Amino acid sequence: MVFNVLSTTVLIESKSGLQECELQMNAATVEVELPIRHSWHKRITSLQNVPPIFKMVWEAAPGIVASSLLFRLTAGLVPIALLGITRRIIDAIYLVSSHQKPLIHGFWFLVALEFILAGLGVVLIFATRSSESGTRPT
Repeated sequence: MVFNVLSTTVLIESKSGLQECELQMNAATVEVELPIRHSWHKRITSLQNVPPIFKMVWEAAPGIVASSLLFRLTAGLVPIALLGITRRIIDAIYLVSSHQKPLIHGFWFLVALEFILAGLGVVLIFATRSSESGTRPT
């Protein structure tokens, strides 16, 4: 199905004055594209509100914030550790298949460690969610 698109430039009044915007309309939607500079400027200036919000949240529940940050940082390190272990496993398999060398010592330990870390990642995500919701896991 083909829609006839009508495109025109309009002036929109905002707090910072009149702005020229592109207006595109078709039978299904109406889209207004704001100038990129204005939207990025607004986003960057809104970051001023982040420190006071963090302070309020910390004052309300420092234990929950600390546990959430700890779980999130640990959960963020798990994929990096998995990447390193996976690389070593793939390198070992490559040596066996292409150079006819025996498996490296500790190969199966690496495989088991990868499974354990993958499980730990799932547990950490669950712990993060439950610490933020304030409920005990059932």
